[in-house]
Amino acid sequence: MKINFLYTSQIATALNKSEELIEVPNQFNILQTLHYITQNKVKALRDFIFKNDTEIAPSILIIKNGQQIEPTDHTTLKEGDEIMLFSPISGG
Repeated sequence: MKINFLYTSQIATALNKSEELIEVPNQFNILQTLHYITQNKVKALRDFIFKNDTEIAPSILIIKNGQQIEPTDHTTLKEGDEIMLFSPISGG
């Protein structure tokens, strides 16, 4: 199935893109999908979104079809879902 990923701030800069359509296996939830794409497709994402091999960094917000979801959300993604990975910017 194809999922549209939107990237913001540091992630978009590191990947040199703000959006891409990625083919992922059917019946994956968000955590399975993020593991899949960082291991098999977009390895540059790994350093930004994972704090270790199993947990999403607490600074990363995941927005699915306009609604924030938790990395532990077990809802299966569907063809055409839009996932935004938002890495808040801080500083002064």
